[in-house]
Amino acid sequence: MSYEIDIYDDEKDNFKSFHIKTHSIIYGRLILTARQMDMIALLLTHMKESDWRGPEGEKLYPTYSFDSAQLQDWFGIEPRKLYSALYEPSEKLVSKKISTEINGEWSHRTLLSEIKYGNGVLTITPNPSLEDIFVSNASDSGFAKIINDMFLALPTPHAKRVFEFLCRYRYDTEMYHISVSRLQFLFGIKTEDNKPIKASYMSETTFIARVIKPALILIKKLSLDHQDIEILTSETGDVGYEVIPRTDGNGLKIKFLVRWKNQLSPQELSQAAVLAGNLIEKMKILKKTDGDILPVLVQLEPQLRVLGKELEADRAARKIKEIKAQRKEEAINKSKKMIQRELDKVTALLDDSLFD
Repeated sequence: MSYEIDIYDDEKDNFKSFHIKTHSIIYGRLILTARQMDMIALLLTHMKESDWRGPEGEKLYPTYSFDSAQLQDWFGIEPRKLYSALYEPSEKLVSKKISTEINGEWSHRTLLSEIKYGNGVLTITPNPSLEDIFVSNASDSGFAKIINDMFLALPTPHAKRVFEFLCRYRYDTEMYHISVSRLQFLFGIKTEDNKPIKASYMSETTFIARVIKPALILIKKLSLDHQDIEILTSETGDVGYEVIPRTDGNGLKIKFLVRWKNQLSPQELSQAAVLAGNLIEKMKILKKTDGDILPVLVQLEPQLRVLGKELEADRAARKIKEIKAQRKEEAINKSKKMIQRELDKVTALLDDSLFD
């Protein structure tokens, strides 16, 4: 079933500070301009797992609409210029394909079904077959929580792409090396079979110097004023990365150097995980016995956020909101019934002889 989601509720003037991008997208071959990447980020910022499933588990096909005020806020474009500014990026974005390789299998699929603009409203329809690509909980590949203000401020697609990799490791204890050859494929420098697309960047050292290094310098400039991330310098003086030869002697590997500020210690993460596990078990018992799960949900939500489980935390927050709204309505109805009972009592007591 197809349906449209208007982002006109309490989110309208309160864009989230991050968007979730699955590893299938981060590690998939998808070459976009900076504007197109910002358009996908807008979509992912408001996409939820529940958008794809109805209350009975039926499959849904969501479409997302954004008004001119939201678009101006997101892109920094005056409303009267939105039509022309978004026309060409949208025309090319709707035909973009994402290529993924998972467990020895590959696929090529168009990312979106339709983009349209009219009466100041931008409407984006994701490919209905890509729930596993868009929604973290529908995929086993994991996800990255990408900070929107930094992502939108980065002016080049290369800088945005590198920033995605940094965010990919936000909750990991260590950032691993990735082969430069693999990055060249992901950045659209060469094809799967190693044929050049951009011949001038086929040299791994040239690719690092002209693509990765400038991107990390841009990110570092922004990070100086950001409370979450710090770009480190290697022992050889390289900003944000270090390079080592591959053990097979066939090329190089690169490791991004980043420290996430205010990161919890392993002990604190362990404590949060234990607490979250206990709360989840308690909630399961309460659900079986029709107990009150609200107090448990209220405690569980922040623990899930500590653990980086943003999508699950959002689901908990929505459930909390739903339960509170339901109980408020029940309280109002109960009050109305009590008042009606008292009125009925007064009516019953009144009889024709009362005032004789």
